[in-house]
Amino acid sequence: MCSFLCKHLEHELVQPTVRLTLEELGMVVGAKNMACLRTKDTALTGFRKLLSQQWTRMQITRSPKGGSWDLSALPILDERDRVIGTFSQSDMRGIRAHHLKELLLPVMEYRKLMGAARAQVVVEPTTTLAVAIEKIVGNDVHRAWIVDDGCLVGVVSMTDVISRFSPYDFTFLPYFLRSRL
Repeated sequence: MCSFLCKHLEHELVQPTVRLTLEELGMVVGAKNMACLRTKDTALTGFRKLLSQQWTRMQITRSPKGGSWDLSALPILDERDRVIGTFSQSDMRGIRAHHLKELLLPVMEYRKLMGAARAQVVVEPTTTLAVAIEKIVGNDVHRAWIVDDGCLVGVVSMTDVISRFSPYDFTFLPYFLRSRL
């Protein structure tokens, strides 16, 4: 779907939405409102956060409304709060019994050992949805981290994009009631 949209960004039905910035679409939530991993965190800590029932976008943003919309990745931040990697459920692929001890490694070491390095895509709040889609599709990733002055302030995922153009009603998810997607 995102590849299709990427090829049709100029279409008259798509253009009114994709010309808006990520900030205008309500995707910028602020640095202190994002769940993340730090370089010293272990891979096991990352998987616990990802697989926990509490891992939801609304709870990540600490919204008083609550919610239950699942995300599938965490940004990895350095000591200056800059995004240096992504830790996702796909990082679990290939884990075998003899790899269990590696779960105790710092997250970046674990990713390197498991061959999980992939393109890091970042955009700014002033980036249009069209440019974000092009970067996500062009880099063959599932999300782009939104950074302001180098620091994390939000995320735009393929799910965000697809939900905007899907015929299905996503408004039952509290996150979509709050955002302007």
